[in-house]
Amino acid sequence: MDSGEVLLIHQMTLPEVDCWDLPGGGLEPHETVLNGLRREIQEETGILPLK
Repeated sequence: MDSGEVLLIHQMTLPEVDCWDLPGGGLEPHETVLNGLRREIQEETGILPLK
């Protein structure tokens, strides 16, 4: 179901103060897409994703 919600990161430090952006990142070598997604969610938001 599409709730129409979007997760944005609010950058509060240099070099882009007061900038809103989508969370980003990349896969580590030999990391699955799902594991990379979970790791990036935690790194970018501090939220522990469900397994």
